[in-house]
Amino acid sequence: MDLISKKDLLATTGISYGQLYRWKRERLLPEEWFIKQSSYTGQETFFPKEQVLSRIKAILELKDEHSLEELSRLLMATPDTVIAPERFTGVRGIDGDFPATLAGVLGKDGSTIGDAAVAYAIHQKGKELGIAKAARADLIRASIQAMKGHALHDTLCTIFAAHGKYHACFSAGSARPIFDGDLEALGTVSVGETMNALKVALEAGSSGELTEEKQ
Repeated sequence: MDLISKKDLLATTGISYGQLYRWKRERLLPEEWFIKQSSYTGQETFFPKEQVLSRIKAILELKDEHSLEELSRLLMATPDTVIAPERFTGVRGIDGDFPATLAGVLGKDGSTIGDAAVAYAIHQKGKELGIAKAARADLIRASIQAMKGHALHDTLCTIFAAHGKYHACFSAGSARPIFDGDLEALGTVSVGETMNALKVALEAGSSGELTEEKQ
């Protein structure tokens, strides 16, 4: 697991010590992300790097438009909220290829924000890893089916290769799975923070609060 120290987190994001712990009290930053570890100065606080940087970016983008209570509800996105694939078209911060990919995998009637988060996590990480479009689509389809009914807020997706095929492993918490030498782990992405990023992008691209019907 890649960690970032509290000192480096504050320097990287430009937020203050007070903001950090206020957001913790408001449950914008989960308690379990504050990881205490021994150091030569005593104890130091570390955070899961990818997850905390993504969450703070989302908070900073929306904090002037929403109260902390509203942000807490927004960032704890409801996985079963239904989103039509076309809603992602032209939305700033969302890859332009994604709506067609999502529609191709799930059809045009709509998908849940949870399904879209699994799809977008693999779509983005797969492109970064150079995985071909058809192989990404197959992996997205299989992963969405595998994750039906599972919690996504604190879930990591690790893409790996085995015997010439791509697969995904989903794990709870911030610790990445450890594979034996026969499997090649290629990259890991947070599904929960991907879900938050999608919700933030849709909120920023709409005229009002995102309120899609639920299944």
